[in-house]
Amino acid sequence: MGRGQGKGRPGGKGQGGENRPENVGNKQQGENRPQGGNRPQGGRGPPGVGIFSLNGEDDPTLLSTIELASQPTMAVVNGIINAVYHNHTRDEKTGVPQLVMSTSSDGTSWTEAKLVTISGLPSDINVTINPTLSSDGQYLYFTGSSGKNLKESGSAIYVAKYDGGASFSGATKAFSMDGAVMIDSAVANGFMIVPHTNKGSKNKDSESDDDVMIPTVARKLLRRKPGKGPRRGSDSAYLASCSTPSTCTFVKNITMPASESRNSFVGSMLFQNGVYEFYGSGQGPWPVTSSNAEEWLPAENGVKLMAKDPSVIVFNGAKIAATPVKHSRPSTDDVPEEPVQNNPVLV
Repeated sequence: MGRGQGKGRPGGKGQGGENRPENVGNKQQGENRPQGGNRPQGGRGPPGVGIFSLNGEDDPTLLSTIELASQPTMAVVNGIINAVYHNHTRDEKTGVPQLVMSTSSDGTSWTEAKLVTISGLPSDINVTINPTLSSDGQYLYFTGSSGKNLKESGSAIYVAKYDGGASFSGATKAFSMDGAVMIDSAVANGFMIVPHTNKGSKNKDSESDDDVMIPTVARKLLRRKPGKGPRRGSDSAYLASCSTPSTCTFVKNITMPASESRNSFVGSMLFQNGVYEFYGSGQGPWPVTSSNAEEWLPAENGVKLMAKDPSVIVFNGAKIAATPVKHSRPSTDDVPEEPVQNNPVLV
């Protein structure tokens, strides 16, 4: 796993129960769409991460995919792209998907995933999710918690220093707010943006309390029917100022510019030519921009990227995005003799 272009699994059915991938986006339309039991049973394969070029294109161009991956974050270190993400192997103690790292010299082919190690975590923190690499790749921010149900156990944003390979050390708390559940973080040029929900709150859009483990806002946003307003908590976030990578203090609440298809601060942030750029969840167009990270406006020339918690970097002068995708796979009624190529679609 964790390589570039992947191959499909012939004839595999989607997993049942709680782990079955959601069937969202790019559905067959029109009169020819099979109905009920006549629909092919192959369905969508396990999700992965798509790597897209954003430069000078009306639509993002797919460069590669990383299989069995979710919640990616990228940074360039010494000319190499480091990507940290969750794979689909769950930790034996916590049941939370593991953090792993792959690297690439060009964005089209990726090394096999290596398990990320984080030393120095407090003894009561056994869940590390929602990773965010600093723009230089020297720090890894993540949501830390004592249990996977963040609404009950609480959470904070932690940070660890990059040691090379897939190792990070000196983990310490960087930001927290009493009574708040940290969903994600985005960091650039001394500022941190933290979308959040309230500890112990019940979100009627959630399928279960455990949904908060993965950015619920991002996932539910993409299932929102036209004409409905933003999901609760999706269009606002905490803004914190960071005097050091591990010392971030609350500044104010910030709000995403109103839009039917661009209203979530679950994503990533860049700082270029004196301007902050934020790429969040939803169709876009992205980015929204700010001169001070406090007031945000849509960019004049944006790109539509139907994304969930995307990570955007500048690599060799071009913008590259990583965001979850899902793969089509063949029906069990017509199993090919040879594996077929996955067909990534944005979700």
